Amino acid sequence: MHMRWSAAFHYVGAVDDHPGGNCQYPGPNGWEGTKGVNVLDGIKNTTHILAEWSGVSEDDVQSLFNPTIPRNRSPSTSKLSAKVPGPLEEEAFKFLVHFLGDMHQPLHLTGRDRGGNSAKVVFENKETNLHSVWDGALLTRLIRTVGPEYNRPLPDNGELPIPSWQIEQALRNTIYDALIRRVMWEGVEHKWIDEIPEWFTCPEVALAPKNAPRASFKETLLSAFQDPLSLPTKLVDLVTAPRPGVEIRPDGPIVCPYAWSTPLHELNCQYIWPAVLNVTEAASPRRPHPPSRFPKLDTPEYLAALDKDLVMEKLLAQGGLRLAAVLNWLFAQV
Repeated sequence: MHMRWSAAFHYVGAVDDHPGGNCQYPGPNGWEGTKGVNVLDGIKNTTHILAEWSGVSEDDVQSLFNPTIPRNRSPSTSKLSAKVPGPLEEEAFKFLVHFLGDMHQPLHLTGRDRGGNSAKVVFENKETNLHSVWDGALLTRLIRTVGPEYNRPLPDNGELPIPSWQIEQALRNTIYDALIRRVMWEGVEHKWIDEIPEWFTCPEVALAPKNAPRASFKETLLSAFQDPLSLPTKLVDLVTAPRPGVEIRPDGPIVCPYAWSTPLHELNCQYIWPAVLNVTEAASPRRPHPPSRFPKLDTPEYLAALDKDLVMEKLLAQGGLRLAAVLNWLFAQV
């Protein structure tokens, strides 16, 4: 597997976390794993590498939130950094995009059943697992069931925070264009419009002291970004060794993945782990069985709440807008 050493950076788990009955994030016993090796620290570390390269500082910015783009200006007129990235920055950029995406899939925020990978379920007559359902099956269902009214461009009444022409300009004639239009129209432009500024807020309780070290990542995995094959064996052992009760570095004033992910983790308890999924490895059959032996997940009881509250749609919007805001801060001078 390519870059196997990075596996532990794609998730985070709290000691004693067991949604939906016992939700800890992190709880009194702290985090599982190895200090500095988790998706939250991965976001901070890669952001710090890119910020050093581009010359921006979290201490110089008030907020990531920028609700409007002047209607007489195209996004192509934004001035991007002219610096040429090296191998370190290129790898950090790829990991940052991936880590932010992982953070907005709530099963990457719990260690229960390996983030749902060991929770066997049936979805649309196919045997799978809970993690796979939330990685792709629910999204595929949304793409397939979006209404035909979203197959044409959105109306543009001139009052929307993100102009419709800008949304249409970003579309690439893909199978998910209609879903993007629905997420933007029903969610971003209406249902969540008053709460969106909070998506970019880093509360004071999550802030790191101004003089707190933010570059510890360079002292441990810097060489791995430059040449993953040269990663020392002892460091690989360190990455994979379970060490309960570790700490996670404090959030920054601009990029605060712990603060952003806390309500995302709560979705594991509110929606993702219903009682029907409270099965354990010990209770799972050892031999192949018909799919009916596993809990059926695509039921009206399970899907109705997700559809009513636009749970998956909101995760897509939050992940996309936060990623755009972080990248604009890092690379664009608008």
